[in-house]
Amino acid sequence: MVQTINENKSFYSDRQIAPALRARELMHTLGCPSVADLKRIIKMNAIKDCPVTVDDIILAKKIFGLDVASLKGKKVRQTPTPVVAEIIEIPRELMAAQEEVELCIDTFFINPLPFFSTISRNIKYRTCDFVQAQTVAKYCAVLSRIILLYAKTGFKIKCIYGDNKYGPVLEYFKNGSANIDYVLANANEHVPEAECNNRTKKECIRETFHSLPFQAIPTTFIKHLATETAEKLNFFPPVNGILAYYSPREIMSQQRLDYVKHCSVTSKTRHKPSHSLSHNKSKRAK
Repeated sequence: MVQTINENKSFYSDRQIAPALRARELMHTLGCPSVADLKRIIKMNAIKDCPVTVDDIILAKKIFGLDVASLKGKKVRQTPTPVVAEIIEIPRELMAAQEEVELCIDTFFINPLPFFSTISRNIKYRTCDFVQAQTVAKYCAVLSRIILLYAKTGFKIKCIYGDNKYGPVLEYFKNGSANIDYVLANANEHVPEAECNNRTKKECIRETFHSLPFQAIPTTFIKHLATETAEKLNFFPPVNGILAYYSPREIMSQQRLDYVKHCSVTSKTRHKPSHSLSHNKSKRAK
């Protein structure tokens, strides 16, 4: 049974409730001390001309219960689960053998949105980044971040494969670093690994999209969906990868998946799509 303050007040007269309120106000004025400390101060007569008595404090507790402000302020956080870094020991021979990486790049579209897509040969690590405009500056910024990502792991980009339209972009990196070379596909041809990578990503994006309870999704959702899809493809060891039991993510981050962080989803109430959503479900990823 839940007992409310109004029900408690019904057992007392207004003359009794008034000093109880005064006692609770005094508690808040003094910085929310405990009931025991407040009683001790009153008994010691430490406050001159104080109209509050010990009986008023006891009565306030009976009427109002435990002080909410004191409960919220003094409740301590439970001991959090300690963070344990589970570092996977990748064989040094593997890291040495794959130190020089060959990167395949391309761009694919979801409706009008362009995404810069990459995959490395042998390691099969995939990335997917939305580019606001298909300009040399935008491509250079995204590609610089990807090169830095491999460098932090201990890999070096040896050669980049792409279509003819990436010539100015790859020339920029060749001039900036003598260690990075590039190879452009012939006219009207594409890099096979990059095309296969795009097809796999788009299939997974469509699968996730059709599993959602929405008939339409906003542009921001599409951007994150494409990036998250590429990241999840790195969770699984590729069929033609260098090792059957190391996923690209494990090779790059040297960390295993965590069920709570990466494999669990909190179920929430599903809402009907609002009129502000764009990109109808009937439009498939190109």
